[in-house]
Order: sequence, then structure tokens, then C-alpha cells
Amino acid sequence: MFKKFGDVFYSDPAFENIRKTIKNAEITEKFHEIFPGLEDHVTVTKFRNGALSLYVDNSVLKHELKTNDQLMINRINTWFKEEVVTEIKFVNKV
Repeated sequence: MFKKFGDVFYSDPAFENIRKTIKNAEITEKFHEIFPGLEDHVTVTKFRNGALSLYVDNSVLKHELKTNDQLMINRINTWFKEEVVTEIKFVNKV
């Protein structure tokens, strides 16, 4: 008996790494959709193991975002309806 690809893809443990890679790319892509006012100053540099790395080109904005990082994490996780981001790291280079 044949199974639908979607059923196998989302349930078979063999596809776990592919599902993770797709989710990581989606988080990186959707960041500016979740935070539309930040596209001119914030760049997502990496997302791995729940840690989202951001480069901010403005020190005042960087401080403001660091202060509110938990709010950002909550907003991202609410957007995806699951806990995908556990921490935000601010990096000095893109």
C-alpha cells in the first residue's frame, strides 16, 4: 500500500534532519515578516539549535533589542506556534 509523501515526510524519523533544515531556513526568511520595521538595520546571520544570531548596525537599537530579547523570542515562537527560538545572540559581524 502506498502512503502520501507528506504523511511519510512529517512522521518518519529518517526525515528529521531535513525537517529541521527547512524550519531553520523558514525562521531566517520570516524574521523581517515578524519584525517588519527592522529590515534596514538588522540582519539574521545564523539560526542553529534554537539560537538566533543577529547583526544590528546601530548600537542604540542593538541595546534596545538586547533589553527586549525575551519579548522577541516569545513573538517568534508565537508566530511559529512552537518553541523554535530559545535565545538570541547579537554578533559584531555579518
